[in-house]
Formats: sequence, structure tokens, C-alpha cells
Amino acid sequence: MKKILLFISIITFLIPISIITNSELQSYHKENNTKVISESMNKTLNSNEKSSQDKIFELRKKLNNENVIGRIENKALNIDEIIVKSKDDTYWLNHDINNKKNKYGTIFLDRYNRSDFSDWNNNLFGHKMLDDKMFSNLTKLQNQKYTTNLQSSNNDIFTITSIQGIERYKIISIKRIKKLDRNFYKTQEDRDWLTNLINTSDIVVNKPKEAIEKYVILSTCVNPSADDNLRQIVLLQKISD
Repeated sequence: MKKILLFISIITFLIPISIITNSELQSYHKENNTKVISESMNKTLNSNEKSSQDKIFELRKKLNNENVIGRIENKALNIDEIIVKSKDDTYWLNHDINNKKNKYGTIFLDRYNRSDFSDWNNNLFGHKMLDDKMFSNLTKLQNQKYTTNLQSSNNDIFTITSIQGIERYKIISIKRIKKLDRNFYKTQEDRDWLTNLINTSDIVVNKPKEAIEKYVILSTCVNPSADDNLRQIVLLQKISD
């Protein structure tokens, strides 16, 4: 009889935990509008009948957000996100693409960059999340073996869609820097900066090709905590069309 009562007590205790966990997961997906965002991107941005410019304009209208400027993808790293840009970078640290307050934020292009990705170097920022979304998996690149395997299977390629068109980028190097160090976020051509960044990187994956002078830096926090003072940056270089 005591065993039966103990079993009932355990079940009674576990059911509320299960309900809370389920509720939290449902709340997360509802808060991030994950499914809606994915469908919107795929329906609009995967169309073969429209130019990249038309796709971006249509997506802006669909999402009622004039700050939408593109999309970034890398399937191996579970990255498939809409990119925004505005004069206030801090806004996107805690707002989603529907302009609703959201602690997960949105991937954004540095306010000092041009929104059409026409700069020599373009800086993209995004949170590290606990569920592998956004830029979470960029920190895995700090592992040399993981990055080498990614490269050998040609999974180190990122695709960025913008008004400029669809561009492909390859990983050049990975580095960890202090959070507030803006010396690593250039926009205009600076060969000395580029050489120094690569020479001081923790991992160099590919040597840059001088024939193609267009770069992207991806930046995220190393640990999703308020006291985290490090950022992971990944230097990408455009691959020839």
C-alpha cells in the first residue's frame, strides 16, 4: 500500500512539471513566431520568378517591416534567418521582425553599413540562443576539428540574399574578441585591418583570394549571460559568381 501511495505521489508531482515544460515550449515558439517566419521566408525568398529586389520588397510588405533587408542561410549550422537594419542597433537586441519586444531579438546589419550589402565589409550581429537558433552554432567553429569537417564537406558556405542578389560566402577565419571592441567591425576597405585580423585569428580555415574583395563578419556572444565579455566573430569572403 505504501508503494502505491509513493507511486501516486511521484506521478502527481511529475505531471505539473511536464505541463509547465510543455507550456514553456509552446510559449517560446509562439513568442518567436518560428513557423510563420519560416513559411514567409520560404514562400517569398525561394521564388524563382522574382528578382532578389522584388523578393525583399515583398517580404517587407508581408511582414509590415521596412527594415527587412535580406536573409542568411547555412543549413549545417542551422542558420536560416531574416536580416534587418535600422539606425538603432540596440532595438534589434530585444525586438523581433514583427517589431514586438522579444528577448531573442533579430539578426541585424550594423548601422554603419549600407543596407544593400555593397560595402567592402558587412557586419552582422545575432544572439547565441540555447536552442541552436540564430547564431548559436557559430561558437562551435572554435573547435578546429569541427570546423575542418565542416570545410571538407563544403558546409562552410553561407548564402546571403539581399537587393544585390544571392551571394555565397566562405569561412576565412574565426576569432574571439572583447565584447566592446569595435576595431574588428570595419566597413570600408582596409588591407592592414584584414591582414591583422587573419594573422591574429584563433583558427584560419581558408586563405582569402585577392580577386574578390567583399567580406562579411558574423558576430555573436560566447555565453548567453549578462556578464559575458567575449564575442565570437567569423570572417567570411564572397565566392565568385
